Amino acid sequence: MLDPKLLRHSAQAIADVLQTRAYALDVVHLQALEASRRDLQGQIEQLRSVRNQQAKAIGEAKSGGLDISVLLGEAEDMRAQIDKLENNFSLVQNQLANLVLEIPNLPLPSVPVGSHARDNMEIRRVGDPKTFAFEPL
Repeated sequence: MLDPKLLRHSAQAIADVLQTRAYALDVVHLQALEASRRDLQGQIEQLRSVRNQQAKAIGEAKSGGLDISVLLGEAEDMRAQIDKLENNFSLVQNQLANLVLEIPNLPLPSVPVGSHARDNMEIRRVGDPKTFAFEPL
């Protein structure tokens, strides 16, 4: 699996290298998923921060003897929003992970370009290949 940071910062360069392996990386789709993931993660973190501030306000209001039913309702709405965003985040993250798992490893620069094993070049041969009196399966 390729390094996620490398994919984020050099997606087009990776796509160019992978073309030598006859693999077409959809850079636009990859970047769209990554942007969506970052956006959802930022929204979740922001809502969690607001939720933490609300929890503090609820605690202070409760210790002051004030009515906290309105604050509890707001906190419940906030929890529902966070749950919805976390579900969307999980879906996007799974799509991104599946896409990344399908990407093959990058070939070394010394690897010859080709789409079949016969495009490879033999560097050296050790020993003699076995010969059989029959055609092997």
